[in-house]
Amino acid sequence: MENSKYKIALCQLDSQADKAANLEKISELTDKAAGMGAQVVCFPENVVYGGEDKKAAAEMIPGATSVFMGALAKKYGIWIMTGSIQEIVENADAAESASGSKEIMANEDAAESASGNKESEDNADTAENTAESDEAAPAQNEGKKIRNTLMLINPYGEIVCKYSKLHMYDVEVENGPSYKESDDITPGENIVLVDTPFGRWGFAICYDIRFPELFRIMAVNGAELIFTPASFSAETGVCHWETILRTRAIENSLYIAAPDQIGQKPKTTAYGHSLIIDPWGNVIADAGTDENVIIAEIDREYLQSVRKQLPSLSNRREDIYG
Repeated sequence: MENSKYKIALCQLDSQADKAANLEKISELTDKAAGMGAQVVCFPENVVYGGEDKKAAAEMIPGATSVFMGALAKKYGIWIMTGSIQEIVENADAAESASGSKEIMANEDAAESASGNKESEDNADTAENTAESDEAAPAQNEGKKIRNTLMLINPYGEIVCKYSKLHMYDVEVENGPSYKESDDITPGENIVLVDTPFGRWGFAICYDIRFPELFRIMAVNGAELIFTPASFSAETGVCHWETILRTRAIENSLYIAAPDQIGQKPKTTAYGHSLIIDPWGNVIADAGTDENVIIAEIDREYLQSVRKQLPSLSNRREDIYG
């Protein structure tokens, strides 16, 4: 099997309302991860803005953040799963009604056409320039639809695909957070899988992890690794975060890469404990509760061995329950 083993790093950080400072930290952690030998570097949800006014912080894709992170990917020759940003979606209603699909298969060949950003200059954008470009955002973004969207960027600095969070975090937790994400964010409409030199990957964001149907659809369609960037609440994280993620890995016999935020956010404290979990359910890397970069090896042959030993995906009774 070609590229049967590769190294993946998760960057755990405390993104606040200062986009320039967050971008500087992203650059610093990417440099550290690349120096550790990572071929794939991952970031958490709300990576460039952790403040309260999400609409004011929103931007287009391609845009300032994709250019900035594309330049990092190109500089170090790595794949970057960007974590999520607040994306302005133009004509979202028309796009949704026209698509009519529940699943997108985005292949490597789609990278150039998807990027809109074929040439990312290494010094095309600085953290300061990115922040300055957002100064007029509040007025410009008023009334526009915003999605919680991640990107996958290849080593050429190109956007290969993007995924928008499907399930809105609208909850009232007793003695915990009361939150209605749908007040600010419009849900995505597609499940996204992408073929890479390291196998097929899938995506989920934070609250999405509570919906096993999403993970099973990706698994039966060939996903070997699923990224789950998050800003997970500490109130629920202590009991649910690792338990849910290990369950998703075990029941689908795949790897989970779960970069999480840390620190105090507008309505909750982020839990941390970014995790890399193997198909047997072992936690092979845990970032704890501080700013950190963790790295682990993904072994695709081991994944196939687990699926051979416990062939639960092929033993499903589709004749009974679909």
